[in-house]
Amino acid sequence: MNPRGGTLILQRKEHKCTFCPYTTWHKGNMKCHLLRHTGEKPFGCDVCPKRFASKSDLNRHALIHMRDRL
Repeated sequence: MNPRGGTLILQRKEHKCTFCPYTTWHKGNMKCHLLRHTGEKPFGCDVCPKRFASKSDLNRHALIHMRDRL
């Protein structure tokens, strides 16, 4: 409810990629998506020199090193 007693309507901003037709309502999703276009790889492996654009790709890669220790 807003102060006047009516229903509060939240306005959401659609984020649009400047490189392709991709759109999302979540700013974080757009930030991750843009890494595909820029080639930036901010997530680095602690064991080897490999770098990744997403944390999930780094985590998947880390399994390789864990298997090597077994």
